[in-house]
Amino acid sequence: MAADLEASPSPNRVQPSESWPGLALGLAAMIAFVARTPLKLVLVDRWRHRWLRRTVLAAWTAAVEIALLAALLTYAALNADFGLWLPLAVALPLIVLELWYDMRSKSRRLVPELAGSVGIGAVAAAIALAGRTPDRVAVRVAARRAVLIGIEQTLHGIAVIGTTALAIQFG
Repeated sequence: MAADLEASPSPNRVQPSESWPGLALGLAAMIAFVARTPLKLVLVDRWRHRWLRRTVLAAWTAAVEIALLAALLTYAALNADFGLWLPLAVALPLIVLELWYDMRSKSRRLVPELAGSVGIGAVAAAIALAGRTPDRVAVRVAARRAVLIGIEQTLHGIAVIGTTALAIQFG
């Protein structure tokens, strides 16, 4: 019975294809995630009108990571269809909004958490589109990723609120 299930793929499933631009976008997303910490440190220190030794190191680290990010995005832009940029263009204002909240040390609020969820979903859709996945499947991938991350963040927030309420009540 199990062999029959494996032997007959579902006609509604789309098999992933190899995509070097998709790999470049995935690596760029990972580097963007890593670059967020030193960039956030620089933005927070600038917001607070200070420039410390750690800020200099963070600025250099962020510059190197952003240069690598730009190189990967350039490779993806030159080697993929134009359509993969639509989800990223939609997510760009949300990413900027999240950085604005980060700069003000308010990144754990609902708006930046949801903006980050949609941003990650857009990256998933762009990677799918870079692999020449049909548009409808790429949109589903993005929506699922954003919803799953949003649910995870919401549950985490509820747990923190519940724990805080218990601590106030019994502490």
